[in-house]
Amino acid sequence: MDHASIWRQLLASWPDDLPQRGVLVTSFGEQVNFVKFLLAEHVVMVERLAPDSVGGRRLLIPYDSIQAIKITDPVKDDIFLSSGYLPGGRSAGAKKKSDPAALRGRAPL
Repeated sequence: MDHASIWRQLLASWPDDLPQRGVLVTSFGEQVNFVKFLLAEHVVMVERLAPDSVGGRRLLIPYDSIQAIKITDPVKDDIFLSSGYLPGGRSAGAKKKSDPAALRGRAPL
């Protein structure tokens, strides 16, 4: 799976319990605070709460220009665990990450 597809899949499967707010880090070195996003085949449109220095309130950015997404709301691990993420380290009672049965059918977001 390529870089753009990973970001598109993550955004398309954003958990309902997780507010669509955060900071999108671009390959241009820009950090864009957003309060909502909409998806298209090759780009995501993020909406800012306040316009940027030139008046832009919405940003259309190709998925392959996304470097990271920072989640700014305090959220519980349950949101991510229910989306397919696995606990790191040696969690009590958790199967080892190398165990194929622990990973089968569990694609993160």
